[in-house]
Amino acid sequence: MKNTLLSFWRVRSEREKWTLMLGALFLLVSLLYALVWQPADKARTRLRAALPQLRLQAALMHRQAMEIHRLQNSLRTPTAAIDIKSELEASARHHHLDTQLSVLTVDAAGNAQLTMNAVPFAQWIAWLGDLQQQNHILLQSGHIQALGQPGMVRINATLTGPSTE
Repeated sequence: MKNTLLSFWRVRSEREKWTLMLGALFLLVSLLYALVWQPADKARTRLRAALPQLRLQAALMHRQAMEIHRLQNSLRTPTAAIDIKSELEASARHHHLDTQLSVLTVDAAGNAQLTMNAVPFAQWIAWLGDLQQQNHILLQSGHIQALGQPGMVRINATLTGPSTE
């Protein structure tokens, strides 16, 4: 095959050789453009358009990682033992739920069982959120039953205080 190409090249005139070389050069440049430059340029344009969104996502992930770290550290700090019953009663008074609190008992493990016969659901959720944030008292289990009046519920719940590791 090499001999065939050499013989083909030798029989060509100088003008034909230059034409063939320019055609080969044009073909090489066209292939490089189509197979290398154009896909790279399209990818660069696409990535440049996506970069602001990716930066926002990275910043959000960084903030979330810092929040996770902060929360993990807050869970590791030992808290003093609390009297869960008095904390619940004080917090219920603060949220104007002390009159709805019909039963409040504490078992030997320090878990509080409470019953509220008729309480606004939104007020219960707000109180529960405050208990978790302020007092580190968590809902262990609960049963919520809707009453006939819109927004009113009956609550049976077990709450647990912060661990004293």
